[in-house]
Amino acid sequence: LIEASNDLGARTSRTFFRILLPLTSPGVFAGIMLVFIPVTGEYLSQNLLGGTSGVTIMNVITTQFGASFNWPLGSAMAWLLLIIVAIVVSAFLYTLTRQKWITRGLGGAA
Repeated sequence: LIEASNDLGARTSRTFFRILLPLTSPGVFAGIMLVFIPVTGEYLSQNLLGGTSGVTIMNVITTQFGASFNWPLGSAMAWLLLIIVAIVVSAFLYTLTRQKWITRGLGGAA
């Protein structure tokens, strides 16, 4: 498709936005989700690499459960994090399904 686009005289930017981006967008968006969701709950790597001196949401939640014994606040913070991640993922998926250049097929050919 890229070679055909070049043979027919399309510019590089047009080839990218009409052919390459619609074909690769499902993989790009899946990769974004596969990185975003685990990073929000990352705890062990941060503590092993940087120590516990930094303030992250997971360190605060762990402190509420472990050192402070404030289980209601730790639970509320964990639920709030879960709700925020769910909202971000659903907004991302909603935006993904609303994009015309993704849903119409191969660069508008379908």
